[in-house]
Amino acid sequence: EETDRSVGAIIDKLKELGLQKKTLVLFISDNGGLDKYTSQRPLRGDKITLYEGGIRVPMIASMPGKIAAGKTSVEPVSGIDFYPTICTFMGVKPTDPKKVDGEDLTDLIFKEKSLGERNLFWNFPSYNSPKDPAKCPRSVMRRGDWKIHHRYEDNGYELYNLKEDIGESKDLSKTRPKILKMMRKELEASYDRFGAVKTLKPNPDYVPAP
Repeated sequence: EETDRSVGAIIDKLKELGLQKKTLVLFISDNGGLDKYTSQRPLRGDKITLYEGGIRVPMIASMPGKIAAGKTSVEPVSGIDFYPTICTFMGVKPTDPKKVDGEDLTDLIFKEKSLGERNLFWNFPSYNSPKDPAKCPRSVMRRGDWKIHHRYEDNGYELYNLKEDIGESKDLSKTRPKILKMMRKELEASYDRFGAVKTLKPNPDYVPAP
């Protein structure tokens, strides 16, 4: 309710100033909902997990007269794409183009031109709920319809085809070895590209609860 009110206030002000048709409005959530309060079904997982229920969220782009109302897209994008998109829209260059991780979405938003196949990478090398394996350290990467999970605790992998199994219920890591090998190679490249943490050393100060 508070989000609706706040976003509505911004839209109302743009209308009042006559700027709505000149302004690109982008809306996105930072993560999926908390299962305690809302359901992500048929997606698996919720906030603080890297299953689809934790990272698949809606994005909205609005600009009356430039973006047709009611159109939808299944193109996978990320919040990191906003920076290069806003730079292009404003006619400016990123401060350091070599450090821009996202993709420019302007052609996708205004011309419905696909970005093509790309790697999307999430890195969460920390604990949230040690008793819940889904909320323990892991990284995931999506490429097209395929998604790989790397669990840090046992150095294990999970592999899912999101087109056929959006709920990530069928782990194909044992039955699709060639796809797993390719995805692991791409995942390693993502670790290197972003300088991400890919192993965790045991905490020498950890004392298990009695």
